[in-house]
Amino acid sequence: DTSPRAEAGVLDLRGLHLHSADRVVDLGGLWEFVYGEHLEPVAAERENPWPQAAHLTVPSTWKGFSFRGKSLPGTGIATLRLRILLDQERPERLALLLPGWETAYTLYVNGRIAARAGTVGTDRDSTVPRWQPKVVVFSAEDRTVEIVVHLANFHHARGGPAMMPRIGTIDAIRSARERGVALRLFTFGSLSMIALYHGAIFLLRRNERGTLYFALFALLMAVRSLVVDEQAILLLLPELPWSLHVRITYVTFVAAVPAFLFFVTSLYETETVVVANRILNGITLGYTALIALGPVFTFTALLPFFQIFLVTTGFYYVFIFARAVRRRREGASLFLAAFLVFLGFVVNDILYHRMLIATAYIVPVGVLVFVFLQAVILARHYSLAFVRVEELFQEKTKLEGTALTLRNLTLLDALTGIANRRRFDQYLAQEWRRAARKQTYLACLMMDIDFFKRYNDAHGHPAGDEALRKIAGVLGRSARRPADLVVRYGGEEFAALLPDTDLAGAHSLAEQIRATVLELAIPRRDAMTDSGEGKIPEVVTISIGCAAMVPEDADTDPLALIRRADAALYRAKEGGRNRTDLDPVNGCPGI
Repeated sequence: DTSPRAEAGVLDLRGLHLHSADRVVDLGGLWEFVYGEHLEPVAAERENPWPQAAHLTVPSTWKGFSFRGKSLPGTGIATLRLRILLDQERPERLALLLPGWETAYTLYVNGRIAARAGTVGTDRDSTVPRWQPKVVVFSAEDRTVEIVVHLANFHHARGGPAMMPRIGTIDAIRSARERGVALRLFTFGSLSMIALYHGAIFLLRRNERGTLYFALFALLMAVRSLVVDEQAILLLLPELPWSLHVRITYVTFVAAVPAFLFFVTSLYETETVVVANRILNGITLGYTALIALGPVFTFTALLPFFQIFLVTTGFYYVFIFARAVRRRREGASLFLAAFLVFLGFVVNDILYHRMLIATAYIVPVGVLVFVFLQAVILARHYSLAFVRVEELFQEKTKLEGTALTLRNLTLLDALTGIANRRRFDQYLAQEWRRAARKQTYLACLMMDIDFFKRYNDAHGHPAGDEALRKIAGVLGRSARRPADLVVRYGGEEFAALLPDTDLAGAHSLAEQIRATVLELAIPRRDAMTDSGEGKIPEVVTISIGCAAMVPEDADTDPLALIRRADAALYRAKEGGRNRTDLDPVNGCPGI
């Protein structure tokens, strides 16, 4: 950069030919600085330096600056002064491009008020902060232009001129401002469309959560592009409150971190470290909550620590992508390259915010570059996926019929259409482990059709099969919860597994089943004959044994539950049939 810099409060622009329509000069360098008071500009002193002034670098913050032997806090009031030396031949009118300083200020040019942002007071109650860029046009009557700025900051953690003011012709300044706004609006529009596109993909394919997280990340960056540098958001919301303005600026920066982590995790979950993910999400979500609900001064004071944490997070992302590359994960190499480029943009923004480099906030632009590379990755991914889908489609068609047949053969009872003993054993092992892990009840009903052998002898096996089908239908309709499983256990015996059900609940369902089977009124030709075990009823009935347990641990034998229910069924048979009996080990009072 060949632009001159201010020295000791004086910026010499002689010989720079400010007449040029596109010449814009930064007003950076050492300005005169007085802390603790607002000094009024005096025409008689315009050519002379202020003897009581120190010299503060612009752009910078006065926080930590040594003034009269004291390290300054970020709050307070101050006066800045710069004298600009111009050529004898100069434009009649010039313009200043004032960035959005995070404080209240009043700016004087040659002793006259030229611009205000907020209300400059002497304490917190009398100061109203405002964050708004301005274009100031003034008459260059004299060869020396004096700029005096009264600053007041009692709300933000760092006070001072944190961004670079600029000078040039009216056309040059307005053109620079318009180009900056146009770039931010273009970035906002592009990122918003990208966010909508990925959001639409998620709505169409809910299982691809990565697109939702990427849409959220792009949306946050889109909004951020409106609230940095040219503050284009103020064109849309000119009365946006300062506090809300600052919160939006910070939250779009901080909340993007967990959004991006969720996106990365959706792609490379096995490459991430669960503990690191929890720590990262905990810190960022906690800081986001503080930004949304806490005082502005508090969360702005914590930003330097978060920026250090963010750089560390960047190295964690590199570790994830490097591990994915080493494991030859699809698209990982391109993703790593894209992220390294994006990380460079993030580091730039951090250094620029800390006023260590003189560039600009470019993360939103970096996101555009990153998104383009991401689009290439997704296009390649979808191309390979479509080829694979075509290959799998024919294979899937062939296998579907076979798989359905096998499933019916292995898990369903051919006669009744409900699940069979094989499915019961699988489900019992699964639910036993779950009940042991969560320490919840698992109930079992063992059911047997009374005198069914005699029914077959009297009516024939086809009638017996029809009776089995009717009773199976009753059982299937009675167990309404998706988690409940009813099976044909063998012969005329049925069973039901009821997760999260205690003995009282199991008994209630058993009585409902018994009553419903009775209501079927399936007649018996051998009714009222003596079976040797009692009189046979006029219709088909069912006996039920109930048991419920909370497994001590997953290693205990799940067949213990079956044995208890079977013992209860035996007692129901012994007690006269057409009844329900309960496991006495876990009996429920009042049943």
